[in-house]
Amino acid sequence: MKQFILVALFTFFAISSYGQKVVANSGENIFNKVEANTNPETVSISPNPTTKFLIVSTIENLNTYEIYDVLGKKILSKPIVKDINVSNLKDGIYFLKLIGPNQTVNKKFIKQ
Repeated sequence: MKQFILVALFTFFAISSYGQKVVANSGENIFNKVEANTNPETVSISPNPTTKFLIVSTIENLNTYEIYDVLGKKILSKPIVKDINVSNLKDGIYFLKLIGPNQTVNKKFIKQ
């Protein structure tokens, strides 16, 4: 499988050709991991890819979201809403971190 390597500020990230995994130099998968006892299947985002909005569907108690670029730079952090406006983002791959009192769920999305 092809690997694309990005180097920024001495931090190493590897992204699979399908964009499924981002790995920090510690070897930890920092974007696809689920913390606590949250099942990632209980949270979905759509449409993906998107042009304007992401719709968050969940039964989890989530209260904040953060958006990161592929280099791990935090782009945005706000209280969670059902429809997240991403129209101002440049086209590319991003990671949505959904944060609740006892859990964190990470989802990859593509902005077109």
